[in-house]
Amino acid sequence: IDAERQFLRFHVDNRSPKFRHWQQHPVVSAVFYDKFAKWQIRVRGVAQLHAGDDVAREAWEASHPMCQRTYLSEYAPGEPIEWDEASTY
Repeated sequence: IDAERQFLRFHVDNRSPKFRHWQQHPVVSAVFYDKFAKWQIRVRGVAQLHAGDDVAREAWEASHPMCQRTYLSEYAPGEPIEWDEASTY
């Protein structure tokens, strides 16, 4: 969250159907809920996708290595895989 510039940043694999959908239809929304305060916020906006540019590189470099690992799979999100083939254990 960047409150000063008023934007939220979400990470999405650029091989996913979601990324392709947002390229064609960049309208996005999100819901946040605080169970203790019992309130909900809904936000709407326009997605600006970044892949291979300075914004994407800065986000990648600022990400925790465990988070980076989730994007290093040779398989695209949602692609069926055989567990034995993909297992690293």
